[in-house]
Amino acid sequence: MRIHDTEFDLGQQVWPIQYHCTQEVVPCGFCAGEEVLTGRDGSRQHCPRCVDGTMIHYTEERWHVGDAMTVGRVVVELTDEDHGCTREVTYMCVETGVGRGTVWGENSLFTSRYYAAVEADRRIAAGVRP
Repeated sequence: MRIHDTEFDLGQQVWPIQYHCTQEVVPCGFCAGEEVLTGRDGSRQHCPRCVDGTMIHYTEERWHVGDAMTVGRVVVELTDEDHGCTREVTYMCVETGVGRGTVWGENSLFTSRYYAAVEADRRIAAGVRP
């Protein structure tokens, strides 16, 4: 079993791909932005579908290539699942915080912007979502 062989090394420059959602706040279509519904008997109740009369509407969802980053931590985790060892490698980058930042999997980092863009395009074409 490979223990120390990882895709990326400390200090190596990598490009991430991320799933990006653009969102906008819109009035709730159920309560028309009023927050409260009035029943036929005159009783009033908070709208069960929104918060403060608004809802979040996702207008764009896609994979994109992020800016270049520097690997600052590599973690190799081995787990003995009833004697069938599994291996997971994760990374933290200087730019997103080492120790308290984003944890990146090997399938989200690439050695060049080109390879990251090719994978992002493949995921878009295949309809892949996180």
